[in-house]
Amino acid sequence: MPLSAKQQLIADNKTRFRVVLAGRRGGKTFLAMREACRFASHPNSMVWMLANSRQQIKSLCWTKLKNKLNSLNWVADTNESELTIKLVNGSMICLKSAEQGDNLRGESLDFIVLDEFCDIDLEEIWSQIIRPSLADKKGHALFTGTPKAGNQAARDLYDNHLTKKNWASFSYTTADGGFVDEDEIEQARQDLSPKVFSQEYLANWENFA
Repeated sequence: MPLSAKQQLIADNKTRFRVVLAGRRGGKTFLAMREACRFASHPNSMVWMLANSRQQIKSLCWTKLKNKLNSLNWVADTNESELTIKLVNGSMICLKSAEQGDNLRGESLDFIVLDEFCDIDLEEIWSQIIRPSLADKKGHALFTGTPKAGNQAARDLYDNHLTKKNWASFSYTTADGGFVDEDEIEQARQDLSPKVFSQEYLANWENFA
């Protein structure tokens, strides 16, 4: 899975907790899937990809992830109803949703992606449920998303690197992702208000109040 220069910088960073803000269509879910596969390449690992809803995580990742892993001959078995993929090395990749709430408790995780983390109730899902699940294995986490106006919890998470060890934060624009051409980005700049364009395409925190 080739990455852009900005994405490669993030993939090469070995910090335990990484927070990534990216512009729309900037390839953040592509980066998340690649990182999930990288951690799952270690035998007998438990890897989760989580989004706010089951439909969201399924539409974002399921088919693409299956196709990629099948092309690599990594797949031992898939469960369509549970959205799980068992690899030939004994690892599991599981797609989860924040809707499952307390049902997410109990698993010991090596790695988790929280995709579109600005849409997730971070106090409940991250602080109370997911973070303790990483404790015994000292598991890693990758947060990916586009900024969301007014979400102070998400902004505080992004700022963790300023005061806490083992945290790193990154930001890149839609243009940096390399999936949207310059003409389309310029058209969006003309079509959208400056604040909306700044948030959605430049991955900046904006206040719409």
